[in-house]
Amino acid sequence: MREILPKTETVVEAEHLSFVYRETEIEAIEDMSFRLAPAQFSAIMGPNGSGKSTLLRLMIGLLQPTQGSIRLMGEDPARSPDVVQRLVGYVPQYESINMRLPVRNRDIVGLGVASRTNRRLGASEVQDRAQAALEAVGMASMSDRRYSSLSGGQRQRVLIARALAVDPHVLVLDEPFAAMDLANQRRIAESMQRLVREKGISVITVVHNVNTLVHFIDRVILINRILIAEGHPDEVLRREPLQQAYGATVPIIVCEEGFPHPIMEDSHG
Repeated sequence: MREILPKTETVVEAEHLSFVYRETEIEAIEDMSFRLAPAQFSAIMGPNGSGKSTLLRLMIGLLQPTQGSIRLMGEDPARSPDVVQRLVGYVPQYESINMRLPVRNRDIVGLGVASRTNRRLGASEVQDRAQAALEAVGMASMSDRRYSSLSGGQRQRVLIARALAVDPHVLVLDEPFAAMDLANQRRIAESMQRLVREKGISVITVVHNVNTLVHFIDRVILINRILIAEGHPDEVLRREPLQQAYGATVPIIVCEEGFPHPIMEDSHG
């Protein structure tokens, strides 16, 4: 059962946030200010090298701002790793798991539960949580398969299940759809939307191509080192902000349901 937290008006709050990589002196994030409310499904999008992953790492304290501030649930994440540990489920873009280990998918998910929970759980409860999380991402039938035998998209779904199984308040994902086919992208997006609506979880994901998510997300943060636009997809996915972000005209198609779909190259970064 998740820890009960005091009500907060923001999950993430950035104020004049900037970050410079010391080795290269490249300013990846420049003077960015925005707020994300709780219980929303938010997508961070922008072109390659726009600072999307950097912004995500600042949100969860893996990087510390060069200037300005960022807060997660009212706390400085870089100075409060215990808060991040308790409240956040994180799926990185790349995960290093030894493929020579004969580890099953349910064991990978279960180990995540056992290492992150703030109370001692019995083996059956750990396995129940692991199985439920695998079910949510459509991998329950492969729970006993070895992780090393899976495709790239299937492995990513197992890692998402591992983050879900800890019952987080905030779920943070870095390019989770990169290796998935469209059907599974939609399955995961539907699962994320359900978590937001039914459990009040805040979901924040980095994407390059937002089209799969447009029907499910509440907010878009469009960046290219600076904040270009932030708001509902209808407000952000327009010609002017997209042109400012991508440096070229981005055609937009409105689907039968009335959602805007920017037509862009399907690359990642």
